[in-house]
Amino acid sequence: MSTIKQNYRLESRLEVFYTGGAVRTSRDDSKAACACHDEVKVIDTSTGNVLQTFQGDTEPVTSLAWGPNDEYMIIASRSLQLRAFSVETGRPIRSFKDHKAPVADIAIDGSQTLMATASADKSVKVWDISGGYCTHSFTGHRGIVLCCIFHPSQLLLISAGDDSQIKIWDLISKTCVATLQAHFSAVTCLSISEDGWTLLSGGRDGVVVVWNLRDYSKVATVPVYEAIESLVSLPKSMCKSIKLASKNAVVFATGGEKGVVRCWRSDTATCISRELDNMPAPAVAGSIVELCVSRSSDTQYALTAATEDCRLLHLDIHDMSIGLYRQFIGNNDEVTDVRFIAPAQDGQSSRLAVATNSEHIHVFDSNTLSCIDTLSGHKEAVLSLGYMKTTSGADLLVSGSKDTSVRVWDVSGGQKQKAACIAVGTGHVSAVTAVAFSNKPESKFVISGGADKLLRAWNVPEPSNDASPQSLAAIAAIPAHDKDINAVCVAPNDLLVASASQDRSIKVWKMPDLTPVTVLRGHKRGVWSIAFSPIDQAIVSASGDKTIKLWNLKDGTCLRTFEGHIASVLRVQVLSAGTQLMSSGADGLIKLWNIRTAEAVATFDAHEDKVWSLALEDDSGDIAASGGSDGSIAIWKDCTEADNENAAKEAENLAIQEQELQNAVYDGKWEEAAALAINMGRPGQLLGVVKKALEYTDTKQPNHILRSVSKSLDSDQVKKTLEYCREWNAHSKNCNAAQAMVHAILHEHPQADLLSMKGLDGILDGIEAYTKRHTSRINRLIRSSYIVDFILGVMGALAPASEAPPTPITFDDVDEDDRIKRKDTEEKPKKEKKTRKRRKTVM
Repeated sequence: MSTIKQNYRLESRLEVFYTGGAVRTSRDDSKAACACHDEVKVIDTSTGNVLQTFQGDTEPVTSLAWGPNDEYMIIASRSLQLRAFSVETGRPIRSFKDHKAPVADIAIDGSQTLMATASADKSVKVWDISGGYCTHSFTGHRGIVLCCIFHPSQLLLISAGDDSQIKIWDLISKTCVATLQAHFSAVTCLSISEDGWTLLSGGRDGVVVVWNLRDYSKVATVPVYEAIESLVSLPKSMCKSIKLASKNAVVFATGGEKGVVRCWRSDTATCISRELDNMPAPAVAGSIVELCVSRSSDTQYALTAATEDCRLLHLDIHDMSIGLYRQFIGNNDEVTDVRFIAPAQDGQSSRLAVATNSEHIHVFDSNTLSCIDTLSGHKEAVLSLGYMKTTSGADLLVSGSKDTSVRVWDVSGGQKQKAACIAVGTGHVSAVTAVAFSNKPESKFVISGGADKLLRAWNVPEPSNDASPQSLAAIAAIPAHDKDINAVCVAPNDLLVASASQDRSIKVWKMPDLTPVTVLRGHKRGVWSIAFSPIDQAIVSASGDKTIKLWNLKDGTCLRTFEGHIASVLRVQVLSAGTQLMSSGADGLIKLWNIRTAEAVATFDAHEDKVWSLALEDDSGDIAASGGSDGSIAIWKDCTEADNENAAKEAENLAIQEQELQNAVYDGKWEEAAALAINMGRPGQLLGVVKKALEYTDTKQPNHILRSVSKSLDSDQVKKTLEYCREWNAHSKNCNAAQAMVHAILHEHPQADLLSMKGLDGILDGIEAYTKRHTSRINRLIRSSYIVDFILGVMGALAPASEAPPTPITFDDVDEDDRIKRKDTEEKPKKEKKTRKRRKTVM
């Protein structure tokens, strides 16, 4: 990569896609629809990337389902509306509203034509999906109906609710054919076996009841010793190693309040599964709220589980051993800090430790952004992180929390071995807001600062095999600032440390006794972040006054001030061997700065709220990570070299196209010339091609060339050409070429094809407006040209030679006309006098 960075591209992004509630996988299991506040987000189950978002109606989503052939997404919310969206366009196409309370569950029948909704209004309704009308309305439950399911082969609908009853409805007779009563609490989930004749029901009474759907009798009761929220009947291909006592016996999986997925057999009522070590701890993930069978390959099945803390777990079952092979965090809430961790093994991607406003630290694979580990130990939110690689090759992570403790973790194991806490430091009396490791592995110390205004230095012990963590030994502790400490950092040589505080000052201390060296003042608000330069005796600070300052450590003077953020600057990093800075702010922006010019080289936007954390994979800054209040995590990669290569290739291609265009015009290849000008985005050169084509007079048909040109254009080129014609038509000197090109396009392309182009109406309206002006101008010119005809007629220039010339006008004729006019003028007063005398006589 180049030393000086010019641009970064967004390599991957993990955003909030699941906030609890319903989760449904598509028929091919390649996508999963997840409830996210009032929206539904569809993710790729292999990468976790959000593929599509269905906008909500401001009310939380209560249930959802994939429609027929996964072409529709049906969403129910607390607004009592049931809306069907087109998956292709993402727009709502139909709305249902008949329930008097929110819908708790949605089921689609095997024929993909009917939909059932279970509601809190104690009713179950069946809808015709294509027609949009209600076909059945069943009432009979005495409480909220929590779940419903169609029989795979019979016209039966099964529903259950918090009245502990299970009802079976016949869709033909529209009656309840059976009521099953065996639970003593709410029935939360239903599942039907692969053959369709065994029903499984799970409830909060801690049992699963097995029913025979032929005679509606109870077959067995399986105690699972936990409140069940979801269960699924497993296909026989997943249970080949299990020999069942009878053909009607089934194997099923359950998930509930204990947060553990377990497999059971109905004939012996025993648990037959075991969890592998890579499963997240139940205390971390919370209870299982959703469970469904998905395909891990064309021939193998897997389980997808949703947990209380908004995780999606993809579980692999092999010989009844349940292992985790992929998990995604659906909601990180607010990301407070991120740190890169070196790969556990050569050839693997680096890892990313993420602290959120929870007591857990998540470790992600930086390439896939799938969660590979969770560190548990803190009792309150984790606020800061630090990383160091020891001389023995161990990867150590340090964390500071609101619980006033500092913890050191050994994260060397990667995915095969879970991380462990090796040391705990206690001594702060308030939240630990900042931590940092020494830069040299042989130094092995940690600096911590907190809201108690104290700065502490700790010795780091070597990782051991002890089950319990050791205690961190304090080297030094001093009251450093007048207000909360926001950030600490260590110099590259480990001889100096610096601390930044809300008291608007930066203080530099000498190790190991933390003796004061200098105080840097100049910011007008609290300082949020600091970083040492790797090559110069300088330090960089970011403040709430929207500025970044570069300080000289020798005399404590401010060398440069960087301005550009429109809100508080929350984090700053030094990269490119101390020649550039990268900063993030409360404006949601990330900026790349050149230290020499104090100017922003580039600005990146991938967050919708404050960007609290910013980390570099190494000192070169080729890869960076950011996290913010919106819960999203973004991975950035330097693309300067790639951009320069692409720019060089584009310049080369442009030169070649320019030459081809000139050759095509010279050779009279108008179609090729027009296509090149359009593809190059050169309206001026296209206008020149059109004008030269109009001047070409070898053909008897003036518009023949333009018609052949327009006929060779595809729909995108036609639209772009019409946009150019709209601009040409605004100038009178180019209107002839514009009108000729528009006429050729309208003549050669069918009206239906033109009307199908999006945005064409506005383009044609713009052409029409100026066309009317040009028409009016031409009409005025034509009317003005009649005076020329009149003058020429008077001058006799228009008479044909065969006709006699008009009688010339002589001076005698002119004198006679004047005499007649004078006579009329003299006689007019005499007539008026006679008329007045006659009126007097009459009076």
